[in-house]
Amino acid sequence: MSVKNEFGDEVTVIAQKLESFSTNSNDSPLENRSRSTMSMSPMSPMDHHSEEKLKADVSNEKKKYLLETKMLIINVPEKILFIIDATQESKITPFELESGKKLLPLPLIRKAVEMFVHTKSTISRSHEYAVMSLNGDVPKWICSFTNNIKQVINSLGSVMQTQTLDEDQNICDLSACFKMVMDNLELEEYLTIPKFVNRVILIYGRSQTVTSISDSTYFDLLVRHPYVFLDALYVHESPTEDNESEKVYGELQRLDTKNNSFILEVGRKAAELFSSMAMLVAHSLQRPNQNATNYTITLSDNSTDV
Repeated sequence: MSVKNEFGDEVTVIAQKLESFSTNSNDSPLENRSRSTMSMSPMSPMDHHSEEKLKADVSNEKKKYLLETKMLIINVPEKILFIIDATQESKITPFELESGKKLLPLPLIRKAVEMFVHTKSTISRSHEYAVMSLNGDVPKWICSFTNNIKQVINSLGSVMQTQTLDEDQNICDLSACFKMVMDNLELEEYLTIPKFVNRVILIYGRSQTVTSISDSTYFDLLVRHPYVFLDALYVHESPTEDNESEKVYGELQRLDTKNNSFILEVGRKAAELFSSMAMLVAHSLQRPNQNATNYTITLSDNSTDV
């Protein structure tokens, strides 16, 4: 993976970490068997002017399945949607690299997403990516699902920084955001072995604005599906009495309704940002729960932790 020199040697070194959190791209025997013996009929994406998904009844049997089923550890393609918060608050602290260069959060976040996509596609070309931006509480669809890496990376340039207009606005309502997600996801029927899984990665960057969901209809539909995963990366200012960083992080943790999400947070350290993105590279069906993860490397010679 190539990393532009404009981001400094520190980012180049951190890029190596992305390569270490990988999964085997070879199909497992179980996956090969399932492809030849099971027929699966995917549902069509919801039309923007249709509310049929909202009327779809989930039977008691399906509800029981969703609660009791154990996720299979299999290797199927992931469809990963990045929701990148592009709202810049009035008071913002830039990242400072070891070289002394200072960068605003959004350019560094875009670079971290670019490195994620490069690494994930190296593991398997079958993964697909899409991009949304969030300006205030207004979502914008930027790039539809594709495995064309150049197209995805080029679309990141369309995630443009916007300033919060209302200084008194201290709530970011994610209801419209999750509606747009549901409008654009392709969801399979509730099958034991899926052809693919969907993953939404929300990258949120405000420290004065707490997230909320005033209408949880679409969010509930999203997380109800057994093969939809919702992760979040919170890139925030240092917590102080003058901001809401801790409260925002607490609200983002509430998105993990199934105990299978990764909800990560980083301050203004570039190394931590890229390390967190590296943790998210792992396949959603092959990673442990977040509270069971351990990224410590132990050297066999002297048992010194790194």
